[in-house]
Amino acid sequence: MRTGLSRRSASPALIKRVAARLVVGAVTTAACGIAIAVLPGAPQAGSAAPVAAAVSTVARTGATDLGSRVGPLPAAGRTVAATREFLSYLDAVSCTSSKFCVAVGYSTDVAGHAKTLIESWDGRRWSLMKSPNVSTSDYNQLYAVSCASSSSCAAVGRAHNSRSGFQQTLTESWNGSSWTIVPSFDTSTRADNILDGVSCTLAGSCIAVGYAADTKLGVWHTLVESWNGRAWEEVPSPNASATENNFLLAVSCPSSSKCTAAGYHYRNLTLTLVETWNGHHWTIVNSSNASTTGHNILYAVSCTSAIDCTAVGTSYTRAETTPTNRNLIETWNGSRWAPMRSPNTSTTERNILNGISCAAHRGCIAAGTYSSHSDGFNQTLILTESGSGWRIASSPNARAPSRGEDNWLNGVSCVSRSNCTAVGYYTNTKAVSLTLIETWNGHHWTIANSANP
Repeated sequence: MRTGLSRRSASPALIKRVAARLVVGAVTTAACGIAIAVLPGAPQAGSAAPVAAAVSTVARTGATDLGSRVGPLPAAGRTVAATREFLSYLDAVSCTSSKFCVAVGYSTDVAGHAKTLIESWDGRRWSLMKSPNVSTSDYNQLYAVSCASSSSCAAVGRAHNSRSGFQQTLTESWNGSSWTIVPSFDTSTRADNILDGVSCTLAGSCIAVGYAADTKLGVWHTLVESWNGRAWEEVPSPNASATENNFLLAVSCPSSSKCTAAGYHYRNLTLTLVETWNGHHWTIVNSSNASTTGHNILYAVSCTSAIDCTAVGTSYTRAETTPTNRNLIETWNGSRWAPMRSPNTSTTERNILNGISCAAHRGCIAAGTYSSHSDGFNQTLILTESGSGWRIASSPNARAPSRGEDNWLNGVSCVSRSNCTAVGYYTNTKAVSLTLIETWNGHHWTIANSANP
């Protein structure tokens, strides 16, 4: 089983996240029954300014969420139109074979409420699956999925309670016939808790990672939970510093006793954060940073064994006249993390890698997006790895960026070197977001017909 991780989520009005240097949160509100979508901000250089009137724990405590749920930022001067249509986003995908994949995310209705979105691939077509929500009048978002088999999957994310104003973890399981919500752990019902990544090795063995608000210290701390086939339970996880913000955004487990989680921590600078599980406890391991004077974030990780992992993300240096995100790739050989040379579309374009899946050693696919400073519109970005290193692959876009339409890939899953699936969404000039799925057959990437509510 291999999973990918996504980067995008449009946060509804009641769960607006306070943005900082790297992230402008997404906002979805409702006015007169019309859903108004403010496209989510990317973790890109130059993004700043907190979201006004935020009412989440983040705002109450002063904690800042630089979580992975991000997406394209509208170009300067661009007007985002109101729409009565559903907005659909795919955040992650997990495939167990060429005939079974599950993709998860969320969709917003005309009232601005976010509901879980799950669709499956049966070898012929993508179809919507019936997925539960904590409440149809609140906000439910799935950020990651992992399938141990076609009859056993776990999906994680967050659900927002409009009455309390807090976000709580959301976990759902698939038994081969239906999806059900299963109880998960929260540090407190009076603090925000979010799960951002999950990896399952067996039907009764899964690890989920994320972050939770520490309301006393006003920061975010790592959150890890394990599934034993009956319930999700907290697993103690370390933080780079108790007074810093710590986020785990992805996890990959080649076995039930070997897992690697990736993310970042920050105070004044953002540095990569990697933790490993040995079957008994989690430990922070030294990881690489492209810039020691800027910002570094790991959004996804994929391991083929305990001594072979690759993590991807983005970095940029604040001292640059025009800060530009660059792809960040690093590998684990069993003893240390080392940076890899990663190509970028241009030295003047923002490059962000959101997901990765490795079908074999030196056989990884990374997916994300890139955009230029001139127009700010996003295009799909896929990198492939071989024995000679990484290269940029040709990937299609659902809509033409030249017309002001965004294309965004969030997660990827490969069952072999010649069979991969990447998911995300595209947004047109009318601010209508629709699911985007692309497939790799060993020779080229093509857009598949995907389902929307």
